[in-house]
Formats: sequence, structure tokens, C-alpha cells
Amino acid sequence: MDEINVHSSRNANPSTFKDAEESYCLSWCPSRYQFPMIVVGCGKENSAKIFRCDQNSKWRSCEILDGHQDLVHDVDWAPNMGRSYQLIATASKDTRVRIYKLTGNKDGFKVDAVAEFLDHDREVWKVKWNVTGTILSSAGDDGKVRLWKGKNNIDY
Repeated sequence: MDEINVHSSRNANPSTFKDAEESYCLSWCPSRYQFPMIVVGCGKENSAKIFRCDQNSKWRSCEILDGHQDLVHDVDWAPNMGRSYQLIATASKDTRVRIYKLTGNKDGFKVDAVAEFLDHDREVWKVKWNVTGTILSSAGDDGKVRLWKGKNNIDY
């Protein structure tokens, strides 16, 4: 998937997914100082992609968050609360939770994986940042909710 189409509610058609293994999830960039961006978990691609709205109001893929070995079930964009960088978390069928750090500006980002957690015994379905973007929670099929807090807001 490289493009997102936006439909008004009057013209919207429900989507039909042919493949039960295909899954999509999304999270909006909460920063008021960035132009509109969303991160989308891209099913069979085992990755998430960041989409940015261009000058023509078209949504285009601009960065890829890779590193998972199976489907990405969930993504969450952390509130930045004054940080000079952005954090995005992903949850996957591969039992991993990953955190990506985005640094840069409107012209482009540098993406680095800054943490990978292997503490879940089964696939992870949900990740969610707290309101300040300093604690990440994850939940999966192992029946456990885990909380992750970084040292110095980045070293987890």
C-alpha cells in the first residue's frame, strides 16, 4: 500500500477484505506542529508505513517502519509533550513490541528502532501510550498487560 484515498461520508463504500490474514490499523500524529500524518500497520507487509498529506491533499507513503517477522496488529503514535522527536509503537503477531524514534522535519524523517520487547509469549494485539507519551502498555494472547517506561524518555 503506497497511497490512501479519502472519501466523504456521502460517497463512502464499505471495504471488503478478501484475505482474513490482512489487517490494517492506524494512529494519527498528535503533534500540532507537523502537517497531517498517520502511521498505518500494513498487514502482510509485516511493517507499518507513515503517510503524509501533500500539497494536493493526497496521502503518500513517506517512511517504512520494518523489523517485524509477521503481521502488525496495532500501532500507536506517542504524544510528544515537548520532545524534539516522535515515538511510534507497534504490536505484532510475531510476539514483539517495537518502538521507533523519528527525528527530522517537514522535508523527511530519520527512522530508528530504539527498542524491541520479546516478553510476550504469544502474539501482541494492542499497544497504547499514556497521555504524556512516557509509558507504553501492551496486551496480547498470553493474557498479560505489560507496561514499559523508558529511562531518560528514550532508553527502554
